[in-house]
Amino acid sequence: MLERHDTADGRLARHIVVTGRPEYRTGWLKLASGQEWALTAEEQAAVVEARAASLTDASGGFAVPYSLDPTLIVANDGTANPWRQVARVVTLTGSDEWRGVSTAGITASWDTEATEVSDDAPTLAQPTITPQKASAFVPFSIEVGADWTGMEAELREAFADARDRLEATAFATGAGTGGVPQGIITAVVAGGTSVVATASADTFAATDVYALQAAVPPRFRSNGVWVANLAIYNRARQFTDTVGGFRNSLDMSTGMGPTMLGRPVHESSDMDGVIDAAANNYILLFGDVRAAYTIVDRVGLSVELVPHLVGTNHRPTGQRGLYAYWRVGGGLVNGAAVRLLNA
Repeated sequence: MLERHDTADGRLARHIVVTGRPEYRTGWLKLASGQEWALTAEEQAAVVEARAASLTDASGGFAVPYSLDPTLIVANDGTANPWRQVARVVTLTGSDEWRGVSTAGITASWDTEATEVSDDAPTLAQPTITPQKASAFVPFSIEVGADWTGMEAELREAFADARDRLEATAFATGAGTGGVPQGIITAVVAGGTSVVATASADTFAATDVYALQAAVPPRFRSNGVWVANLAIYNRARQFTDTVGGFRNSLDMSTGMGPTMLGRPVHESSDMDGVIDAAANNYILLFGDVRAAYTIVDRVGLSVELVPHLVGTNHRPTGQRGLYAYWRVGGGLVNGAAVRLLNA
C-alpha cells in the first residue's frame, strides 16, 4: 500500500510511524479519557506530531493508534463479508474521487492484400467512484474514561466490527444514492444484461448453476468466484444430477477452501437466502468480481474526542464521546465480468 498509494512527501508512511509509537498510544488513551493535563512531554510531542501527519481533512482530530495487524476477531453474530477479499480495493491518499479507464478493447480484422486497414481505435470510458462518509459515535462517562484501562482495545474492536457490518451490506446491496456506496448486486440488477434467470421461475436447480457459469464470458471464467448466502449453498448441497455427481462438485473439504465446479466459494450474508415467489431473488453471483467491482478507500479511520456532551438545557452531562468516521465507496466498473442468477 505504501509503494502504490503513498504521496510524494510520504504522508502515509509518516502516519503509520507516528501513530504506532508507544508514546502516542498512551497519549491517545489519556486524551480519550479527558486527561490531557496528564500528558508527559513525550506524549504531548507525539500527539502534536500525529496531528501534523494526519490523513484526515478535519482539523483537530486524532487517529486511533496504528497497529501492524488491525484485523480483529469479534465474538458476536457479525456478518459474512467477502467483498474486500474478492473485489479490487483501491486506496486514495490525496484525492476525493477515483477515476478509472475502461474499454471494450480493439477489434482486429483480416485484410486482403493492398487494402486500407480499418480504424480500430478502442472506445474509452471513465468510471468514477466517490468515497462516502460512514461514522459511529460512542458516548462514555467521565468516570468510565478514567477507570477503564482497556478502553482503547475494546473500542478499536467495536469500531472494526461496526465498520465490517456496515460495509458488508453496502458492498452487496447498497443503493448508490443518499451517501451510500453502490453495491454489486444493485449495480448488476440495474444494468440488466448480466442477470440470468433460472430455468423455472422460483426454482433453483443444478442446471441453473451450470448455466450461470457458462453465461460468463471466457475472459472472466478462469478467475471466477461464487458468492451467495449460506442458505443457497446448502440448497446446492442437496442437488443430484442425472449421475448423482453434483453434490461432489460443491466440495467443502479441499485444502484450498470450498469450491463449486472447481471455482472458490464465498459467503455473503446480505445476498438473498430465501426464494420468495412474490419477488425477484438474486441468489448466486459468479465471475471475476475483482474485474467487475472496485472498492475505494480514503485512507484513515479518524477518531475525534468530543470533550463534553450536553443535555437538553445545554449543560454538561458528565459524559464525553468518541466520534469515529471513515470514507469508502464502491462501484461496478465492468458488468460483463460477472453474471447474477435470479430465481
